[in-house]
Amino acid sequence: MMRKRTLLMIAVIILLASIPSFGARNYESGTILLTDAVTGEEFEVGTVNVMMSGQDVISDVPAVNFKGRTLVPVRFITESLGAHVSWNQGAREATVTTDEKTIVIGIDRSTVTVNGVRKTLPDGIPAKLLNYGGSARTMVPIRFMSEELGMDVGWIDETKTATINKPAQSITGISFDGSKKFPELLIESTGEIETNSYILEGSAVGDRDKLVIDIPNAEFAIKDPKLLIGSNQAELSIYEDGIIRARASQFDVNPLITRIVVDMNERRGYETEFNKASGITTFRFINSIDDISVEEIYNSEAVIIKTGEEPAIANIMPLENPKRYVIDIINCLLPAGSESIDVDAEGIRRIRASQYDAAADYGPGEAVSRIVVDLDESIEFDNIYFEIVENDLYVYVSGNPLGGINYAKEDVNFATLTISTQKSQTHSVSYSSGSRILTVKVPKSILELESLDLPIEDTLIETMEVDASKTGYNYFKIKLAKNVEYQDISSSGGENEIIIAFENNAIKNSIHKNTLIVLDAGHGGKDPGATSPTYGLKEKDVVLDVAERLSKLLEREGFKVYLTRDSDNYVGLYNRAEIANELDADAFVSIHANAHDRTAVSGVEVLYYPDTDGRNNKSFARIMQDAMIEELGSVNRGIVSRPNLVVTRETEMPAVLAEIGFLTHIGGEEELLKTSSYRAKCAEALYQGLMDYFK
Repeated sequence: MMRKRTLLMIAVIILLASIPSFGARNYESGTILLTDAVTGEEFEVGTVNVMMSGQDVISDVPAVNFKGRTLVPVRFITESLGAHVSWNQGAREATVTTDEKTIVIGIDRSTVTVNGVRKTLPDGIPAKLLNYGGSARTMVPIRFMSEELGMDVGWIDETKTATINKPAQSITGISFDGSKKFPELLIESTGEIETNSYILEGSAVGDRDKLVIDIPNAEFAIKDPKLLIGSNQAELSIYEDGIIRARASQFDVNPLITRIVVDMNERRGYETEFNKASGITTFRFINSIDDISVEEIYNSEAVIIKTGEEPAIANIMPLENPKRYVIDIINCLLPAGSESIDVDAEGIRRIRASQYDAAADYGPGEAVSRIVVDLDESIEFDNIYFEIVENDLYVYVSGNPLGGINYAKEDVNFATLTISTQKSQTHSVSYSSGSRILTVKVPKSILELESLDLPIEDTLIETMEVDASKTGYNYFKIKLAKNVEYQDISSSGGENEIIIAFENNAIKNSIHKNTLIVLDAGHGGKDPGATSPTYGLKEKDVVLDVAERLSKLLEREGFKVYLTRDSDNYVGLYNRAEIANELDADAFVSIHANAHDRTAVSGVEVLYYPDTDGRNNKSFARIMQDAMIEELGSVNRGIVSRPNLVVTRETEMPAVLAEIGFLTHIGGEEELLKTSSYRAKCAEALYQGLMDYFK
């Protein structure tokens, strides 16, 4: 089992407080019940999505459509628009102040004062004091307040989304500068712009990695004939530093978005900055520390340093007084600045990180991120083990947890297991076709190990364990996945290596090998989704577990699978859909757990965008719902047409949103959803639905 404690190291702007409430939703619920905290009147209102500079705004109390006007919690004004808010309880009014304006807005008053001048609110819709989920919130008109503070406000009626952006600008040019130490993509604009960017790891499914840059409230206005390749499209050929090209286009007109896609041969880290004098936004390609966490892996504590690209380790130094390991990562930035985090982990006391002044040690102009792992005095330096896995650096404090065992997966249908021995190897291999267990017998005289379980669970190996309890020999017991063949190729390696190759020809020859399914685990990061009342289970955690289980089931059938998120991070609603579109996926499944104010409500349902665009979403939803009912035996809540859901509306392939049960069903589905066995059943149900759909 793996224990994880995440230590956030990147600067996160929390737009609104996220207070656990089992009624809290982001976008599945079309309406919610509110109570006027002044009059006690109850009324049902529609929920509204809010995007600020292209980023979703997440709140414990959602924005609502109140009599045709969008109201948001007043904290949106303070935390998103940079204003200060004070509250006068006696007068029941809020005062919003910036360097240039003072706005006084009262509860249930149709007029406000702006710098002493009285103004009437649009349609006379006032600020309201509304109670939701047991908490009262001051809700203010978003358009009036945002526009008074200098922002542009838009409305996307199809998805019931309010957009708030800096004033509109035009994108007038793109260029690339590869002459500097860190290459730069330069975006020219008529004024300051905001960017919403993310890495699309297309290499995971046979495509290229891409940096996707969305610029909200920006018009495509590039006129250079050397770049233009069509109406509202430009392309810049680069072919330097692992970067192939940059493509720019008018991606959308409502909301107004210019998109730039950077095609890459390899994943690159980056930072951004805007130069007001030149009107240029720079994307500088340099590695960055994205996250540092401590996990227990194979019974050993490990520090995991996640970076934007493969880390270049400049130096690793063991130091005394106090005992610590210093790790310098060159050509790298630490966005959050200096951090120091106390850690409750065996052998590790604290982790410190900083951007190191590297001129004296590495020369002028070098960017070095320094990580210091403070150790218990009992830890021996010789037991520290370092390993780079893709873009991550693993630091183990109790030696190599696998003791010379290396399982390397080259692709979805081929992998090798290498066992390094202390002496020239002798071993034997036996296989039981009934149990699908391969046993590798290795003398203890050439390999010293402790018993351990290796939770691999992929398309080739279901389980692997090392039994070192018997006299004279270590026994590797490897349960192969169905249709997997093995071959002992030890003769191709060194004399101190045992090498076993595994191949799944069923996957290699699968009729689904060219079918790509995008799985979307709902919520994540700053957005917990629903929270169960008894156990505090967060929807974001439950559905990520189900999505990861479903991914493994699909990969074993030969499908290509891409997860919009594979950790506790938040991905924007429009980004989730665009990931699937950019990858040209064949199907999209968003996975959620439901919630209701009445704790007796239970069941499963599938939401879909009505079939007005030829995607056949309704039949897809019916197949998925039938599979869930068959496998789970849940209350059948049917399939539900929901035209305003972003993730199912904005996708270009068949798409559904599956609600796998109610976290608020006390004594029923809440109990089930907390168990790994039921989550496995949920994954099996969705898997069966996809198999039925693609048969």
